Amino acid sequence: MQTLINSPDIAHQALLPLDKIERSITNPRKRFDGDIIVDMANSIAKVGVLQPILVRPHPVREDKYEIVAGECRYRGALMAGLETIPAIIRDLTDLEALELQVLENLHRNDLHPLEEAEGFQQLLEANGYTVEMLAGKLGKSKAAVYASLKLCALCPTGREAFYDGKLTASTALLVARIPGAALQAKALAEIIKPVYNGALPSYREAVGIIRWRYTLNLDTAAFDRTDCQSCEKRSGNCREIYPDIDSADVCTDPDCFGEKRQAHIDQLLQDPNTITGEAAKKIMPHGGWIDSETYGEPEDDAEFGDGEQSWAEVLGNELPTRTLVIEGRDPFVVVDLAAARQLAQSKGLNQVVSEQDEDERAENAKTAALNAAKEAELERRSALLVLLHQRLTTGSAAIESVLPIAISFLLAELTARMAPRTLACLFTARGETIDEDTDNAWLNYVNNLDRNERFHLLIEIALLKSGEFNLTYLPWEWKPEAPTKLDEAYTILRAAGIDPDASETDETPTDPASAAHAAEEIAREENPADETQPGARTAAQANEPAAEAQPEATPIEAAEKPAAKKRGRPRKQAVETPVAEVTQ
Repeated sequence: MQTLINSPDIAHQALLPLDKIERSITNPRKRFDGDIIVDMANSIAKVGVLQPILVRPHPVREDKYEIVAGECRYRGALMAGLETIPAIIRDLTDLEALELQVLENLHRNDLHPLEEAEGFQQLLEANGYTVEMLAGKLGKSKAAVYASLKLCALCPTGREAFYDGKLTASTALLVARIPGAALQAKALAEIIKPVYNGALPSYREAVGIIRWRYTLNLDTAAFDRTDCQSCEKRSGNCREIYPDIDSADVCTDPDCFGEKRQAHIDQLLQDPNTITGEAAKKIMPHGGWIDSETYGEPEDDAEFGDGEQSWAEVLGNELPTRTLVIEGRDPFVVVDLAAARQLAQSKGLNQVVSEQDEDERAENAKTAALNAAKEAELERRSALLVLLHQRLTTGSAAIESVLPIAISFLLAELTARMAPRTLACLFTARGETIDEDTDNAWLNYVNNLDRNERFHLLIEIALLKSGEFNLTYLPWEWKPEAPTKLDEAYTILRAAGIDPDASETDETPTDPASAAHAAEEIAREENPADETQPGARTAAQANEPAAEAQPEATPIEAAEKPAAKKRGRPRKQAVETPVAEVTQ
């Protein structure tokens, strides 16, 4: 190209005033790096412009020249304060000038792929080139030229992301192939969203996202696909743009696909032969297979003929079918088995029943009976829960009878999920140790508790289960200056009159009234007949009638509190510090 520009037969060199030169609107390069222009201006200020720019007489303004190549040098000269610049003047047509601009910029590494694509597009629109001619001129394959041209279809947000470096040429092409700016913007948001450690998705990950969400298989579409065969958005009709899609029957326009699918569904809903709603879900509850003795698939083995043909092969176009329409799924065609059998018999076809069919029918009948029994059992259990709720709301007698048993079951369930070391902590809190299996020892211990003891234990387990109040280990990120939050656990402790934030030397509880009340309760439990002197009653008790003698425990009450069982080692009495000493 340099030889062509400098040919003495068609060009001559001159020193042109800068104010006589104008930039070209067809220059593919639209973006100029400010730092590069500054460096060039500094160099020009020292040594001048060493390589002339290429201009042509302006096609519209007689006293002006238009830059064909060398706009960066022109900008640098302006910034350096020069008044003139060396230039090669050549008479060129619009197409010749555009060709030189595109080819000249292709040899520069800093030309953006999108600017290159727009240059190719300008050459094609000038009616001087075809894709084949352009590929031959550039020394590129037709597929490479087609892929480059497709970048021009990028939406504005896609172009901005491409220029900002959020897209590569490969990922930008994935977005550009999607029809419509709205869908492109949606796909773009997914493939420029950071994934691992803030990095952008790889090309392979971007391909997966686009293929999964923005391409659809035509060969399984239920609607009429006749006009799809010639559509440019079908992958098989433009293999140069979709080389990574193996199938030729892939739609790349989800909007068009969705419109055709919905139109087909709307038409099916008008057909009385269509099954919809819950009835359709009952036939195909999971979307992958038919769960029904009444319907089958056209490809299922038929019970007539030679025993190796499907229903579709045996009955052909006369096959009695119905269509299932379930929201969120594609329409699905099923065979009405009763009608199909009747039609086959009317045609005189021999019915073939193999041993496998008999076994399958027997197994299906067994499964159906089991499923029916399960449904009945679930309904029975639901009715029992309703009955229990009604019984408990009628009075406190049922609650008093059931509550101890329910608490025992609840304690067993909670402790079954606790680590052995945590269970050992509960034993230690009671001043005990165990020599046998922790789980069995704990179950024996729970069974021997009375009602109040079970309530006490439930509170302690609630403490261990709340927040991160763990007695066996602390998380690795725990530090004394930044302890983990224990709001729930501390709420329980403060309700008991304990200040969890107090230092070891601070003996003042958070709530003295609560501590005093706790001391009074302990004294009453240790000596229920007299809080101060043997046989004495309080003023309030003196005004109340004497309590009647309690009858002997009924068998049910006795069962609720079984006799104490011996365990590996005898229980030790926990050493308790009187609350009165703490509050002094």
